[in-house]
Amino acid sequence: MTASGGLANSSMPRRTCSRTASSSMESANSVRTYPGDTEVVRTLEVGATRLPDLKDQPARAVVTFRDVSQERTERSELEAFAGVVAHDLANPLTIITGWSEALSFDASTSSAMDPAEVTAIADRIMAASAQMHAFINDLLSFTMTRNQPL
Repeated sequence: MTASGGLANSSMPRRTCSRTASSSMESANSVRTYPGDTEVVRTLEVGATRLPDLKDQPARAVVTFRDVSQERTERSELEAFAGVVAHDLANPLTIITGWSEALSFDASTSSAMDPAEVTAIADRIMAASAQMHAFINDLLSFTMTRNQPL
């Protein structure tokens, strides 16, 4: 890096590609710009491919820059959303599993189960199932409508 925060000439993609044994390279770099008074950080994917050497000519490379800022932002948002979804689905599943195990244990250890107790446990299982079903329906509705025009 240089004092101004940019890449040193020796670190430029075309130089790196021409110094290495590989014929291509890729990297991602953050670039800060200051339009007006606000800082804008963009993420650029930089690729370089060495061109065939010509007699008595310096090494050459084709360098490409692609702005991947939006893709990175969307990926981060999707990862956060997936974490919330996983947590919200885990709670009803834990309830269903716990009460199902309790019902199974009671059924296997008791010769005569109290019908009111069985009904209460079954109601808890069905409520947790309904909660998960509603959440999944809301999630599906969201995915279907989020790209629709308002």
